[in-house]
Amino acid sequence: MTTRKIQRDEWPEFFDSFSRQHQAWLVTIEVLDPDIGDQIAARQLPLEGIVVESGNENKTQIEIIVGEKPDSHISHTITSPDRVWLKQSDEGSDKVIEIESEGGFVLLRIGPAVRMAEIG
Repeated sequence: MTTRKIQRDEWPEFFDSFSRQHQAWLVTIEVLDPDIGDQIAARQLPLEGIVVESGNENKTQIEIIVGEKPDSHISHTITSPDRVWLKQSDEGSDKVIEIESEGGFVLLRIGPAVRMAEIG
């Protein structure tokens, strides 16, 4: 597996491109937080998109949106992210996005694409 660091100034373009390429792929969001422990925020749900938002005083947020239907989306927000890495298989397929913030780590595990008809 290879790991590539995504530079901060590349985040908006990277996540936009990644979202388009992996829309509807099944993903799992894992939160690794030293204060509350490791938790699964979403398991095997279709990816809707990942958005980088810059707020007041240069406070950046990364929002991961997953879900089967528009009225049941799950949104996970990472506040004050510090670093982003993309892990790929030896064959070059995307496997994990790792986002480090002051609160710990968020891992977005990427699974196979799913057709919307399969979701029902």
